[in-house]
Amino acid sequence: MKYKGAAIQFDCRFMEKEKNLSQLAGLIRQAAGQGAKLIVLPEMCATGYYFDSMDQASEMAEYVIGGRTVGLLEDLARELDCYLVAGLPESEGDRLYNTAVLVGPGGLIGRHRKMHHYTPDSTWAKTGDEPVAVFDTPIGVVGIQICMDLSYPEASRLSRLMGAQILCSPMNWSEASVPSSIWITRAKENGMYVIAANRHGEEKGFSFCGGSGIIGPDGRVLACHPYGNGIALAEIDLDTQTDRSEIPPRRPELYRELQLQRYPWFQSQYYQIFAPHPLLQGSLFSVAVCSMEPEYREGHLANIKQAICQAGKRGNRLLILPELVLGGVPENLKQAQRIAIRADDPVWPELSDLAVENHVDVILGFVLEENGKLWNAAECLCEDGSRHCYRKSHLTRREAQWAEAGDQAGLILDRPYGRIGILLGSEIMVMEVPRLLANSGCDIFAVPAVKNPNCLSGCPEAQQARENYHPARVRANENNTYTAFAVQEGISGIFGPDMFLEPRDEVLLREKGFREMKLDTRFILTDIQGHPAVNVVREKPMLGTRHTIWYDRLIEKTDCVL
Repeated sequence: MKYKGAAIQFDCRFMEKEKNLSQLAGLIRQAAGQGAKLIVLPEMCATGYYFDSMDQASEMAEYVIGGRTVGLLEDLARELDCYLVAGLPESEGDRLYNTAVLVGPGGLIGRHRKMHHYTPDSTWAKTGDEPVAVFDTPIGVVGIQICMDLSYPEASRLSRLMGAQILCSPMNWSEASVPSSIWITRAKENGMYVIAANRHGEEKGFSFCGGSGIIGPDGRVLACHPYGNGIALAEIDLDTQTDRSEIPPRRPELYRELQLQRYPWFQSQYYQIFAPHPLLQGSLFSVAVCSMEPEYREGHLANIKQAICQAGKRGNRLLILPELVLGGVPENLKQAQRIAIRADDPVWPELSDLAVENHVDVILGFVLEENGKLWNAAECLCEDGSRHCYRKSHLTRREAQWAEAGDQAGLILDRPYGRIGILLGSEIMVMEVPRLLANSGCDIFAVPAVKNPNCLSGCPEAQQARENYHPARVRANENNTYTAFAVQEGISGIFGPDMFLEPRDEVLLREKGFREMKLDTRFILTDIQGHPAVNVVREKPMLGTRHTIWYDRLIEKTDCVL
């Protein structure tokens, strides 16, 4: 099935519902006139967003059934033979919600109440109290998430696991680069279309960034409207087969702990007092990533040794080298057997002694051989002489031709400066793996990789967003966890944990070489005025505001296999 989808971008006027509805009707007619069958409008599209109180919001709120906004949408959908998704303030008795509705030619189909509030929502709206729902329509299975909902990977994942083919997102989004890397990641990791309809302009001194777009199941930006009122229009092809060969399949049997809410209390009280393995106090320290080609024993591992020495000289506490850097990337089983290294190989004492001598922890990737079986593995050589090995648990189709799958989603390792969560390469695109590690208190994701999953070329208007895209940044932000990502080819980097910090706290390495960044894992920081401040790495507000009551499907086998 093929048809056109549209994202309408609009700057509504605060508390001027009738005027806004009139202009929106014109944009809907324009989109339908261009052939759009599914049209998405922004969050709170006819009323504005920054209400001062519940009383003020009540002046604009309306019942979904029989309300002015939904009635107009129903009339337009019937007249234009299309499907509409739009955001509005919903009233239900004394309760108010930030809601989006789906309307078709036959009338109202369903609604979604925003589950994850951004700060202004809490002035007037109740948190969404209904589970994620998807709607089976003649144009496909449609899911709805509103703005901040997309910042939580569970919400979009649940929609996809329930069968959604298109995720419609009304939003009032603000970010420097749009279409956002978050929108792109939600499409790519779930293999579904994302239609993001954003607002532009200002309201009460707050800005909205526009950049509404349509993103394909492969993460390609198909259409983008950068500025002003207008329409992003693109073809939706539900028969297309998305190449997921570089994204490992999920393993829900490993995800049991996703249902646990470990950050409901101030200052991560669970991990200070009650956890079986409490967090250490943390410290201010530096981490380095090194991008390099694979090395072989015949070359005496000169570049690996040089990187360890360089990290030591610069006082780095942790060095991340690429995945499979020791021995190379095997193309098949025979090649993997030839380059595999055992745990008792002489190379390990040699490199371990160098790590101890330079007072640095080193993480690097290789093919592990044990009892005739092979794993894609990462070795952590610690400055205290200890060694720890992670066996990759989520394998791509190519890796599964030669490697066994490990039996745990990531490896957790406590060091004096913080808690490390180790995952490998393509596991960065399986949202459950970094989420589990973050929920276990990790301060840092250490990610050796062969290459970084990039954003495919799409429409010219999205060129900047494509160039700025990096999945490690998304994982760092959505998990409030530093992420150090080292590749053989592509872009390495170290990404900060704060989604809302501008300019971003990060360093990028676009060529072979070495980059470092200071990290802070202490519980309490000092802000620029000298006042105590909570460290988001330890507080993890993006985990504390998860809604685990709805997450059972994440740990169950479903008909949708990702």
